[in-house]
Parts: sequence; C-alpha cells; structure tokens
Amino acid sequence: MKLKSQVKSGKQPALIGLITGIILLVFGITFLVSIQGDLSHEDSSGSLITLFFICWILVMLLIIFMNARSLSRTNAPSMIDIDTETEDNLLQPENNIELKLKQLEKLKNENLITETEYQQKRNEIMASKW
Repeated sequence: MKLKSQVKSGKQPALIGLITGIILLVFGITFLVSIQGDLSHEDSSGSLITLFFICWILVMLLIIFMNARSLSRTNAPSMIDIDTETEDNLLQPENNIELKLKQLEKLKNENLITETEYQQKRNEIMASKW
C-alpha cells in the first residue's frame, strides 16, 4: 500500500516564523552595528564576524519573505493539515488479490466454507487479472 502525505504550513506557524524572523533580523543588525566599531578591518576574525552577520541578515530576510508570503495566501489553512492520498485500487477488496486470498483463508479456517469451495474460489482469484 502506497501512501502519499503533504504538509501545508498554516497561518499560525507562518505568523510565528515572521515574528521570529523580524526579532532575529533586528538582533543581527544591532549586533553588527555594535561590533563594527570595535573590530579592526586588518584583523581577519573581524571580517569573518562581519561576513557571518551579513549572511545572518540575508537568511533572516529570506525567512521573513517566505513566512510573509505564506501568511498572505488567502487559501492558507488555519493550522497544519496533512492530506493523505491512497491508491484506492489497492484498498478495494475486489482489486486486491492478497486481501481476497487472506479473507478466503479466514473463511476456510473458521469452517465457513468447505475445502472444495475454498479451492474453487482460490483458483478463480488466481485466474483473475493481476
């Protein structure tokens, strides 16, 4: 049996992500401005820290953009939904040979059908289109 699942981000997680992104963006900008005066440009660690915080700010902008986009969608669900699709042909007993054989075996084991009926029906199932 094959199951496919899809998770849709809801409005509440998008709002939390947006607020968190804004807070972390403000933190990154504030920290970068505050350490900029303390760092000398000749020191390689100072330029690495500056590069790190520039990357930090860019990532936070991307997070803010993605969450704002998710939040602005009119068809966004109100919470996280999981849609599960199944291949209906496999779940239908008339299309699932394995399930048919198990049900037939159960009938035989419970003495609801005779051995002859079991063999006849089993041969019918096995002869059907796979």
